[in-house]
Amino acid sequence: MEKKFKIILIGLSIFTLLLFLIDSYFDTSNLEKNQNIIFDSDKLQQYVRGLALSLLILIITIAIIEIYIRNLQAIKIRKESAEQLNKAIKLLLLSLNAYQKKLYFLLYDESRKDMINYSPNFPFKYLANIFDVNNDLGTTIVTKPRIKDYNHAYNQFKSEIRSVYLNSNLTTDSNLYIILDELIDNLEENENFESLVDYSQNTKLQEFTLNIIRESQVNMELAASNVMNPYIYLYKSINSILNFKEKLKGLQSNFIS
Repeated sequence: MEKKFKIILIGLSIFTLLLFLIDSYFDTSNLEKNQNIIFDSDKLQQYVRGLALSLLILIITIAIIEIYIRNLQAIKIRKESAEQLNKAIKLLLLSLNAYQKKLYFLLYDESRKDMINYSPNFPFKYLANIFDVNNDLGTTIVTKPRIKDYNHAYNQFKSEIRSVYLNSNLTTDSNLYIILDELIDNLEENENFESLVDYSQNTKLQEFTLNIIRESQVNMELAASNVMNPYIYLYKSINSILNFKEKLKGLQSNFIS
């Protein structure tokens, strides 16, 4: 549609310009009295001038129509983008709520049993219970370490956000795309915590590392050949998700407002 309008406008513009040039020629040409003329130049000049003015009005009208259609298309695109954004945010919040429940049982301790939602940069020592038996009876009646159940929930969450990231038609400069891209990069960077499932089978290694965690006063940093690295990867991974949730809530409030 837009291409056809451009072709019509260009064609009419060229034709109108030629008509005005012809009209100008009649105004400036001096015919000799004895020259044979087989047509009425005055009437032809008036006709050409009228046609040129009519075409000029037609060009202006078509240009206005094209601008109007473009505005309608822009409004439609903005509406569709807003609907896609709203849908993507809702899907992500549903995934985050499911993930948050698993995180609650991973970090559960009797002293903070009412702490349903954790904030970013929570104390590192909260990881001290990740090898305890999972007490989420809504998941399974088979007893297994919390970290194993969390690992399954984490992989499911990661799959869901990748699906939104790849299939929601978000533009690369949108805020949601940017924070999703950042989250996926952070998760990939800190995925080595899955080796903690093996730690759950080693009682001595558990005891040694968990004592360090319980006594930790500050958050630890990665180091070469450090048995604490998987815990640090887990901590960083959880924080990247919690930070993403805070940013997503900000996007949602801006969208609603």
